[in-house]
Amino acid sequence: MLYLWSISLTLLFTFVGYWLSDYAGIKPGIAEGLSNATLLWQTLTLQYVYGWADFLPWYAVFMIAAPLALWLVYKRLAWLVVLISVLSWWMWRDTNSYFAWQILFFIGLVGGYYLQYFETVYARVALPVKKKLMIWLSGISIITLMASWSAIFISPTLTNHQDFGLAWMASIRELATAWANLANPWFGKWAMSPGRVLLSFLWFITLYLVIRYYETTITRWVGKFLLPLGRNSLFVYGFQSIVIFAVAILIPYTTSFVWNLLINVICLALMWFVAKLWQKYRQRIAT
Repeated sequence: MLYLWSISLTLLFTFVGYWLSDYAGIKPGIAEGLSNATLLWQTLTLQYVYGWADFLPWYAVFMIAAPLALWLVYKRLAWLVVLISVLSWWMWRDTNSYFAWQILFFIGLVGGYYLQYFETVYARVALPVKKKLMIWLSGISIITLMASWSAIFISPTLTNHQDFGLAWMASIRELATAWANLANPWFGKWAMSPGRVLLSFLWFITLYLVIRYYETTITRWVGKFLLPLGRNSLFVYGFQSIVIFAVAILIPYTTSFVWNLLINVICLALMWFVAKLWQKYRQRIAT
């Protein structure tokens, strides 16, 4: 299913990109100068991916290896799965994105297998200790999230803005530039740099603990919105790539907070509505 979704969306987005060849704002990376046969072959072999569903080929490949990894974990060789994953990530992450991103998948696979054990151990921890742990984890996560946000959004803005009339503003620009140059090598995206891996697990564990702690309240207030999205995650991920593609084509780029907020709310409402329809369709087919 992951593979079929991947190649179908790539071909769809490429066709639309060719059809709207005069439109210069859809998405970079579209295949150029390839024959139809070559384009089809590279798509089928996952050498070429285009659109906003570009994680699907990775998961399709990872799922091929998942049964072997699960078998090793079942045979109490989880350490071997972790060792192979970490070594593959460390040795080849700079040359191949599949080796870079697999560490999240296979470490997550091991963690998911032992999730009940981890929860049993955590349940024995005293409530005051749990609260302190969540406070510390939440604090560190918020600080690192803000630091990440500043490196990604604030630093480039200040770096590219040359029209500073005040000396202290120039100092801020230099500080922001230095921070971005320091952070980027350690938190690179496509090579899954060490800092990014650590933050991925830190933020996931923090979110998991906080959400499980407040699960009843969250379900009561926003469960009707979140559950259809989560229970149809593959469909929602594929459909959101179509929505984003359509927004890039149909709606002019804007930096207005109000308009961007309105666009996001409409898109989320649309995805929730379509996910509900998809869920009803699946239930009807199953019965």
